[in-house]
Amino acid sequence: GSLSARIPSALSTLFLMIMIADTIFCSTENSQDKIKLSLIASLSFVLSPLIIIWSRTAVSDSLLCAALGICLLSFWRRISSEEDQICITPWFFLATAILTKGPFAFFIVFVTLLSFLLTHKNWKKLFLKLNPFKGILLTFLVSSPWYLIQLSFNGKVFWDSFFGYHNLQRYTSVVNNHSEPWWFYLFILILASLPFSVFLIHGIVDTFKELIIKFKKRSENINSIYLFSLCWLISILLFFSFSATKLPSYWIPAIPAASILISRSAKILSIKKR
Repeated sequence: GSLSARIPSALSTLFLMIMIADTIFCSTENSQDKIKLSLIASLSFVLSPLIIIWSRTAVSDSLLCAALGICLLSFWRRISSEEDQICITPWFFLATAILTKGPFAFFIVFVTLLSFLLTHKNWKKLFLKLNPFKGILLTFLVSSPWYLIQLSFNGKVFWDSFFGYHNLQRYTSVVNNHSEPWWFYLFILILASLPFSVFLIHGIVDTFKELIIKFKKRSENINSIYLFSLCWLISILLFFSFSATKLPSYWIPAIPAASILISRSAKILSIKKR
């Protein structure tokens, strides 16, 4: 029925909301801000108009958002951790994201990690912490069987429909009259973060300022969840701005990053009041 069809979307959103709150809680040093910032980040995510709509819908966009969001947050936790352990969780959720909507999820994760790591002088060391070679192998082993089974059963029909139409053609040409101007996702960025859009813009600007200041000081310690979220948001913004077909739902995987940047704005305003 309708309820069972919608439950995966709702549970995916709930799981990601908890993951966002826990990540902010663990990455905040000031004990007074831990709970407050965790609540702001998680609530600004779940109260986003796009999240409210798609979390009630029986489509795979919320599942993709959750898989990609948990994947990237897990990568961040591994990069910022001082413990030496095998990195499996983010690669597993990357495979889940690829199974949900296709290989573009790998590109989003790759660009986000690359842009973030290049802001560090010791990027090679941080990159190796992610166990990239074993991780890519794990991602392939988890995600490829379903594609291989579909190709063996359906052959060219599956290849042309899934890869040709739903991935390549949607990106390179306008499908179903969903043509929008290049600035479309700048508008969606503001719309999707209502009623916290002003705080998102403030968080983005302040994170850029922090990055510029630390580059001028040649600081090696720019390992920030907010900088990571900025790289995440910009990667999706640029990727889908170049797409010929544009839909509001394409922005959903960027909303977790936006919610974290909103919490940064709240953190700054809280500090100024003290």
